[in-house]
Amino acid sequence: MQTNNFPTPKQSFNRPEFYYLEFKTNKTAPQYHQHMRVEDGGFWFDKKNDAGKYEKVKVKNPDFVFLNAFFQIRGTQFDNSKKPVNRLYSNFVKSIKDDIFKVYINGNEAYADKYEQIKNTLKVNYGGTYISVVLFCLEATTRQLFALKMNAAISNVCEIAFFTRSNCAFNILDIIEKYDENVFFMFSFNGLAKFAKDLQIKKGIFVPHDGRGDCYILPKNIDVEPVPMDDDFYLYCKDLREQITTWVAGQQEYIHSKKNIVLPVAAPNPITPQPQPQQPKQASGGFPKTIKEIEREDDGYDDLPF
Repeated sequence: MQTNNFPTPKQSFNRPEFYYLEFKTNKTAPQYHQHMRVEDGGFWFDKKNDAGKYEKVKVKNPDFVFLNAFFQIRGTQFDNSKKPVNRLYSNFVKSIKDDIFKVYINGNEAYADKYEQIKNTLKVNYGGTYISVVLFCLEATTRQLFALKMNAAISNVCEIAFFTRSNCAFNILDIIEKYDENVFFMFSFNGLAKFAKDLQIKKGIFVPHDGRGDCYILPKNIDVEPVPMDDDFYLYCKDLREQITTWVAGQQEYIHSKKNIVLPVAAPNPITPQPQPQQPKQASGGFPKTIKEIEREDDGYDDLPF
């Protein structure tokens, strides 16, 4: 890993350059697990090729430093034939209770309000609230910045790795927000394998898939180490985190400065959502304790049963 002579990121309200990243577990029923290709799982993002078209690119064995954690409304609503109809995304916010989400539907600005004011409308019109935890992470070798949408699976394996190293059962959000604001941890992902869902954080156990139950592709090995504070790379991480924080805060300042907040509009391409089971209600305000709390609020947007 190269750690010296990093340029200092510029402090500004401009959007930092990043790619959206997802971890694919490729959940597979037990009778089909032998046909499951481990190499199809892992970290993937969309990038334009030389022809100007987007293609899937895999980040192999990354060394990620998690810099910031935010909330974002982001998701896709499908019709009964599994065709994508409505794509939703918003700005990033730090507080679900206090900050304003500016929500776009299929690229068109549709809502701008606090979460409590728009979540029922989103649920009625689009079948879910689609709120996610997004971690900004820096790949140490390439210095590429990513916005990783967290799911329970990747959150849990990171927490197991952290527990194994420190014997502290911190969840991934606490590691970023509360553990120590002056410490950055590097999570080094090495290889992929097939696992069962029964991960045990407080025992630091990854359970290999034995042919029974659903099968998931997960990181095989994760090393966790703090970034040395006397290293140039540490200063780079700190400056980049401040740049991202400044950018997100600047968006809120701009939204609050506008006198005419956009009011909810009729849903483009409305779909009658399928009935959803009642979910435990999450207390409003504050930073959530776990990724699972967000997924319960989302009414099934992430169906991983971890």
